[in-house]
Amino acid sequence: MTFASEIIFYLSNFNRKSSLFRQLMKVCFFLYVPLGSNVLWAQTLNDCELKKTDQGISVYFCDRDSSDLKALGAVFEVEATLEQYAATVLNVEEYPSWNFEAKNPRILKQISDTELIYYAEADAPWPVTDRYLVLHLKVDQDPVTKMLDITLRNVPEMIEEKENFVKVKEYNSLLRVVPLSEERLKIQYFLNIDPGGAVPAWVINLVSSRIPINTFSNLKKRLESPESKKKSLVSISNF
Repeated sequence: MTFASEIIFYLSNFNRKSSLFRQLMKVCFFLYVPLGSNVLWAQTLNDCELKKTDQGISVYFCDRDSSDLKALGAVFEVEATLEQYAATVLNVEEYPSWNFEAKNPRILKQISDTELIYYAEADAPWPVTDRYLVLHLKVDQDPVTKMLDITLRNVPEMIEEKENFVKVKEYNSLLRVVPLSEERLKIQYFLNIDPGGAVPAWVINLVSSRIPINTFSNLKKRLESPESKKKSLVSISNF
């Protein structure tokens, strides 16, 4: 399908209540989430537009000079310790239980207990081709403030190109975890992404304001569950 015919398809079929909309929302949410780059944004949320606030999660859209795709920001608070948060993010195999539409995640390389490289897929609605990505996940902690920087950057060269999939073109994100007390954290999330292929930017921008709220609300529930209170082996100091 050409780019022009794909535009016509979206214009004729896009409906917020349709199964296509719901499926597209899922794939965009997966591509927008979970969880960091090694470059911190110079841009702040003061430069961005607040799009939605729900369940204590605020979502922002930020203009990008180099793309029609909006950069994404989110802010929320959660009852959890620093160790719990880091352990949950580093537990890649459990992503499908809370990370919206994360498919077949697996660790490709375990570098340390706070650093790894993993692979994951995202189902896309027809006629959009499914996506895959390979991400370098790293958790750094400031020894004085105890603040965490959880970064993700795209490393697609780790594996050969896959047939019947489109490789995510760009993925750089930062998730900053600021301790407010021993068991309460403030999360600041920033993301630049280009899912690759011919999905129009306006479609991705249209559905993405609700997407982070779904995943981060799932994450909050998981962090506040008894299961996440168990002692982990992650070498992160609590506040």
